Amino acid sequence: MGFRKNHTTGGESLDHNFLLSGEKAHSARRQTAVVNRFYVSDDSDFGDEPVADVDPQLSPRRTRERFLLNTFSLNSRYQFAARGTVTMAYENRVLNNRVGTRDDYMRHHPRLIVSYGFSPRC
Repeated sequence: MGFRKNHTTGGESLDHNFLLSGEKAHSARRQTAVVNRFYVSDDSDFGDEPVADVDPQLSPRRTRERFLLNTFSLNSRYQFAARGTVTMAYENRVLNNRVGTRDDYMRHHPRLIVSYGFSPRC
């Protein structure tokens, strides 16, 4: 969890970044994890990932208007062999711009990852 005030812009807004996460081991072979990251800022470099489509006209630090970014992810991992796993994951990302000059979006990213080590050294 983090708060930050951007003093270089002279604004009164407070940037914040919250991360909630949890993991559960259902058995020795199956685990589930949930993560929700929520941040509000006007600085494109505030979060873990820079937000694209910046506006250099605003200022060196305040590169875009205020926005809200919420990322929710859920994944489940199952170990089917000593060197093999299957991971199913889903991520939902929502961008909500506080000013109507930029497009909002909601993106869905489902994934299926199967890994298996054929060599005993893996």
